[in-house]
Amino acid sequence: MAHSKYGDFLSINGDLNNPELLMISENVGIYNEAVERMNEHLIINNGKLQWDILKGQDINISEEIFIYMTTNYNHLNERIDMNEVMVAFDNNSQLRIILENGVSKKDDIIKLKYVPIPVDELIDLDGLSFSEIIDVLIEFYDLNNGGNLAYHFDLYSVNWNTNGMGDASISGYGTINGTEYSYYMCNACYYQDSYDCWANEIGSSSSTDYADRTHYYIKNIAGLPLITITEYK
Repeated sequence: MAHSKYGDFLSINGDLNNPELLMISENVGIYNEAVERMNEHLIINNGKLQWDILKGQDINISEEIFIYMTTNYNHLNERIDMNEVMVAFDNNSQLRIILENGVSKKDDIIKLKYVPIPVDELIDLDGLSFSEIIDVLIEFYDLNNGGNLAYHFDLYSVNWNTNGMGDASISGYGTINGTEYSYYMCNACYYQDSYDCWANEIGSSSSTDYADRTHYYIKNIAGLPLITITEYK
């Protein structure tokens, strides 16, 4: 039985492994609410992530969302096992990656206070052509440096498209040298106090190949696609 404190049952129709599904504003809002419920039960035990719940029903979310989210967090656990990353909760009880590939992401293990990158070192997408944006995002995907989206891109210079449903994004479509591409970038911290909140923490990158297109995407630590590049065949 679902815990009485949780309201509406949260579910998303379709395959959550298809990144296009989590580019739909309504679905992003549902997913983010489900993440908040999950994170209330997230703990760190011996350096690894665990939950004190066993199934989606415990917090009134679909089993599909529960499995998808725990699968993505378990990818992070695999990186912890390989000593690639360390995680901790910050002073706002939000999950953070504090050590990545031997590089510290904190200056104080108690406060976990991030050192911001100077603005002139951030990637500014404003004023770039479609092909330039694709080049920048492909290079970013290939480098796979992890960290937080806000410490790579100047998110405050972007004119985000919003509709109040949890989604703040930019996207584009075009042809480069005869090949069609599209891109999508989500600012998962748009409705938070700061754009470097936990939801813009980069968790993994991967690709999915279909008959007519290939998606390359970078997800946050909860599995929400932050950047998706699509190459059409």
